Amino acid sequence: MGLTIKQIRERTVRARHLMQRSRSQGFAVGAFNIDNQETLIAVARAAQKLQAPVMVEVSQGEIDAMGLENIRDLLDNYRDEYGIEMYINLDHSPGVENCKRAIDAGYEFIHIDISQANHDAPLEEIIAKTKEVVEYAQFTGALVEAEERYFMGSSNVHKEAIDYEEVKKYNTKPDEAKSFVEKTGIDTIAVQIGNLHGLYPVPKQLDLELLQAIRDTVSCQISLHGVAERRLITLKKPQRSV
Repeated sequence: MGLTIKQIRERTVRARHLMQRSRSQGFAVGAFNIDNQETLIAVARAAQKLQAPVMVEVSQGEIDAMGLENIRDLLDNYRDEYGIEMYINLDHSPGVENCKRAIDAGYEFIHIDISQANHDAPLEEIIAKTKEVVEYAQFTGALVEAEERYFMGSSNVHKEAIDYEEVKKYNTKPDEAKSFVEKTGIDTIAVQIGNLHGLYPVPKQLDLELLQAIRDTVSCQISLHGVAERRLITLKKPQRSV
C-alpha cells in the first residue's frame, strides 16, 4: 500500500529529528542490512528490546529480490507491531533513477554511490549526479548520503590481512570532505578513516583523530561503513565562530 506525500514527509521529518537528536545527545544510529523478512524481524525485535531507533538498509539486490514497495510495507508493518522507531535506507545505490524511485516510495534515507558501479568515476560526475538526487529529494525531505570516491573493501568475509598503509591512501581528507559537502548539499557524508567493508581476520585500525578533524570541518552527519567491531566514538561538536 503506497504512502501519501503527507505521510512520507511526516516520516522524513521524524528521520531528520532523529539525526538531530543523535548529534545533540552524542549517540550513533545503528544501520543493519537485511536480505529477507526473517532478518528484518530480528532487527525489529532487537530494537524493541533495547528501545533504540534503527535504520534498515537494503541494496539493489534486496530490492530486486523483495520489491521496492514491498520492503516499505514490511518495515511499516513491523515498526507498528513492535512499537519502534525504524527507517529505511537505500544503501549504495549506483544510479540516480533507482534513488528517485526509492524517494517516491517514501524511503527516508538515500545513499547515492556513483563509484559503486564505476570505481574510477571522476569527481565531477559524482558531484553532478549526487546533486541531482539531492534536488529531487527536496520534494519529500529524504536525507541523502554520498561519498566523493570509491572506498576499499567489499561486503564479504575476507581471509587476507589488511594492508594498513594501502588503506591510509584512501582515507578521507577533511578539506576534500568540506568541499564535497558544500558542492552537493548532502545531509550525510560517508568517510573512510580505516574502516573497510567486509569482515577481516584482523581488527580494523580507525584513525579517530582524523574523524575528529572531519567532524570539526563539516557540519553535516557522518557515516562510517564497514565498522565491524563494536566501538564507542564520542566527537565534539564543531567549533563555530561568533
